[in-house]
Amino acid sequence: MRAKIRIAIVGLLSLIAITLVIANWNLLLGRATLHLLVGQVEAPLGLILLVVSLVLTAVLILLLQVQRMQTTRRHREELEHIRTSAHDQLRARTGTVQSSVLEEVAAIRGRLDRIDRAFDAVESTSGANP
Repeated sequence: MRAKIRIAIVGLLSLIAITLVIANWNLLLGRATLHLLVGQVEAPLGLILLVVSLVLTAVLILLLQVQRMQTTRRHREELEHIRTSAHDQLRARTGTVQSSVLEEVAAIRGRLDRIDRAFDAVESTSGANP
């Protein structure tokens, strides 16, 4: 929703700017003297405004790219932290499950050993008394 509002605002401002340029076309084609600190430049006013607009646009794009890179870096670090935390939790759960399974296997082996000894005892008493 915010993007649509931004697009509408930029579109409206662009229409206003285009209207002003068309209304003042003769003035923009006239030569103007721009006094700088170290010298002066004489050029058509439209060209001066175009150069200033392009420089400001380039600075804005650069700032937006830097902001996007910072956001991407922050998200990457946050994702890495979440991933590390998830791996640690998985290792802890895996260790708990593994120890539980080993305990159960040990208990089953103990029961099987007792059953095997009982079976051997029955076999030996059956074999001794035919």
